[in-house]
Amino acid sequence: MQRIGGLWRSQCCLVVSLGLMLSLGESALAQPKPIPQALPKVCTTVEPAREPAREPARETTSEPTSEPASTLAVGSKNPCDHALGTEPALSLSPPPASALALTHPRLAEMALAETESLPAANPAPEPAPEPTSAIENAPPEDAPPSSPSPIPNLDIDPQIIEDSPVLQRWLKEVPDVSTDITYDPAFRTRVRVGYTEFPSTDNTGGIQVGVQDVFVGRTPLTFSAEYAGNGRGDRTSFGIDAQYYLLPLGWYGNVAPVLGYHAIETSNTRTNGLNVGFRIILIPSRSGGADLSLTQSWVAPGSEAEVSLTTFAVGYAVSQDLRLGTEIQSQNTQQSRDSSVSILLEWLL
Repeated sequence: MQRIGGLWRSQCCLVVSLGLMLSLGESALAQPKPIPQALPKVCTTVEPAREPAREPARETTSEPTSEPASTLAVGSKNPCDHALGTEPALSLSPPPASALALTHPRLAEMALAETESLPAANPAPEPAPEPTSAIENAPPEDAPPSSPSPIPNLDIDPQIIEDSPVLQRWLKEVPDVSTDITYDPAFRTRVRVGYTEFPSTDNTGGIQVGVQDVFVGRTPLTFSAEYAGNGRGDRTSFGIDAQYYLLPLGWYGNVAPVLGYHAIETSNTRTNGLNVGFRIILIPSRSGGADLSLTQSWVAPGSEAEVSLTTFAVGYAVSQDLRLGTEIQSQNTQQSRDSSVSILLEWLL
């Protein structure tokens, strides 16, 4: 009986022990597994060595050596991938030819050929388009001319504008300077009247009237007419002439041939006929402000009664339409020499 009781106790202890072990195993399985933390990356990625200049493959008689550790072949595993538990990365750069040349010369030549066939990492930028020339952007020839830009308002005293013909003209429209130089004369038409003295005829005095440079339209052709005589009636002069100016009318000087008719009477001679000569004019101030002129002509040239006329005139403006003038004239014939001096008041037209 004692033997049976001891056997039963042994079986009970074995059953209890097995049950305890099973319960401990189930509890251990039921506990959540701890999530492993990522290991710090201590390995550095080894960059592939830059490919040196292409050199012809050299055959070596030395025994083949192992590939350098710094070069990663295509499909090789990075040692750091094992530590991080990641998939191995593929290296896209082929092994340098210097490493392959030590082991497989033929493979080095193939690697160099593949490297040259690959596209450049940084392709050259496309050239910028050439700028369009000004001729291409120019308006067509048949395009209408653009209107001039309006003149801005000027902060000027109205009295100054009223007294200045130039400002009045520019405020109306912008003038064409080149056209003005050609067609706008630097001198103006003048109506003259004044006192004349004849020193060679007993210093007698008289009157002189006339008109100078009446323009025919916008042409360089002008007409002039003049009469002078003393109070006794023994000294008279009358003439009408045409001048054709050869230079642009807007210049500060001009030259013109003179052609007309003159009739001259003095105490010694009497002459009339064709008047031929030339005229030179200098214009220091435009638009009639001031001018000097010298006229040389011959009345009835080639005849016995030929008269040489030399006239020097100066005019100076004292207002916008009024100026003072002086004229000195010399009449030379084969028999005598006569002269006259005039002081004139001129109205500018």
